[in-house]
Amino acid sequence: MNDVTGTTGYNFDVATGALTGVVYPDLKTISYDYDAAGNRVAMKDPFGFNTYYQFDQRNRLDTVASSLDFSNDYDVKYQYYNNNLLKQSKQGNGVTSDYKYDGLQIGELIEKKSNGTVINSYSYVPDKNGNQLQKKENGTPHSFVYDELNRVTNSNQFNETYGYDSRGNRNSLTTIRPFESPVTGYGYDKRDRLTSVTVDGKTVSYKYNGDGLLWERTENGQTTRYYWDADQVIAEATVSGGTTTLKARYVRGKNLVAREDEQGKAYYLQNGHGDVVELRDKSGDTSLNQYSYDIFGNIVSESEMIPQPFKYSGEMTDSTTNLQYLRARWYDPSIGRFINEDTYQGQIDNPLSLNLYTYVHNNPLINNDPTGHWCTSADGKYSHAGGCNGGKEGISAKNNLGGAIWTPDFLHVGEKEIDKGKQVGAAKTAKDLDMTEFWSTGAVMQYTPTAPNVVSHPILDAGVEWGTGLGVIIGAGPVGGTAKVTITSECYIWSGCDVEKQTLTTELIVKASVFPAGIGGGASSSKYLYGDQIPGS
Repeated sequence: MNDVTGTTGYNFDVATGALTGVVYPDLKTISYDYDAAGNRVAMKDPFGFNTYYQFDQRNRLDTVASSLDFSNDYDVKYQYYNNNLLKQSKQGNGVTSDYKYDGLQIGELIEKKSNGTVINSYSYVPDKNGNQLQKKENGTPHSFVYDELNRVTNSNQFNETYGYDSRGNRNSLTTIRPFESPVTGYGYDKRDRLTSVTVDGKTVSYKYNGDGLLWERTENGQTTRYYWDADQVIAEATVSGGTTTLKARYVRGKNLVAREDEQGKAYYLQNGHGDVVELRDKSGDTSLNQYSYDIFGNIVSESEMIPQPFKYSGEMTDSTTNLQYLRARWYDPSIGRFINEDTYQGQIDNPLSLNLYTYVHNNPLINNDPTGHWCTSADGKYSHAGGCNGGKEGISAKNNLGGAIWTPDFLHVGEKEIDKGKQVGAAKTAKDLDMTEFWSTGAVMQYTPTAPNVVSHPILDAGVEWGTGLGVIIGAGPVGGTAKVTITSECYIWSGCDVEKQTLTTELIVKASVFPAGIGGGASSSKYLYGDQIPGS
């Protein structure tokens, strides 16, 4: 790839097509190794540091470590409930985070030192649409009110009231605290990417690579360069006279885990929304950084011994401009909006997505937008173009049957990543039903139930994965014939609870995978799908 930063090279495995390495324009490299199931098991970053990944028998990420001593030299270990929801994470400093759920949403999160002392505690109460009605952070309660479009209208955190016009623009804010917006100018390139910001007489400039990702930030003649693993920053370096010097490297697992610089390693703690609330030292006893935010991501309080960029939603915030970098665009928490319009034009059947500036449809308590295009639930269970439709069109254990969503560049469901533009959804039924078989003939998919009161699936292209589930046996007819998929429940079905064999109820999400017609006769699969094993036939 040739762009204004230089030439970036990519290496792929000839047999599997997996990305095995990247050569950056400054000749720094990153390399990857995989196991037989296609899981990434090792990465060497541009500064020579290794990160190793271990997976359990169900292909779920188990341990992230800086050496192959997974038992003693780890950065984080994970435990899961039987339905694949995260139960506990344990960091290398001994700090644990324990999760409990209300359906598929986080209901309680407790963070403790190795001696059992509670560091942070969070609890969340949703309404029937999945909106956050109440939350309690370290004993301090907050409550929220929403309108009929699930937009937050009242927050008691600062006695705030939000008003919106008919197009979803915020047109009023009443609050007891002052706001400052000292930005005086923005500059953009021909692709409408932010290239400069002037604030209080200071100018910050940005440069991007051909993938549209931030490559360099410059302020007062000091340049910082960012190195990416897919869409996540794994290292940043200072650039002077053509020489790059490592500033910090980042360890990532299911989220941001640790930061390592010349002062040593520090571990991130996040709340249920994914906001960074603390950095703790390697012992777990000393708090190095602390942060708190309002509901739209404005920093309310901040104490830093180690300056670092990852804050609200776990994303990069520019400390000079207070803008948040969300890849496709920059978000301004002070106005709760993006500073330029979305290149994605929205969906006609989702009117809220047609406003090209609003941030997560003005419902930031349960959503975030890691791409600048796609609203994603904070728990990662659903994603939607332009905006969020959590309880109705997202993935949840309740109030969701019959829903459908469109995936963004990637959508994490369990351990599975679904490709951009694929549609996923849930079964439509008002009764318990026993599922039998699915057929895919050409572009139309439908199913034959063994119980009444069942509505057909929407039309999907052949070969599109449907649902979010596990436990599928695949068989196919002769070449050019009909592909057949049979649901089983030998593995857990992703529903928020266990599922009895061949029985699905109205509050459970059906899972299946449709293979194109004409796969060939007698096909079966023993590979992994959605983090669970498909039994072979």
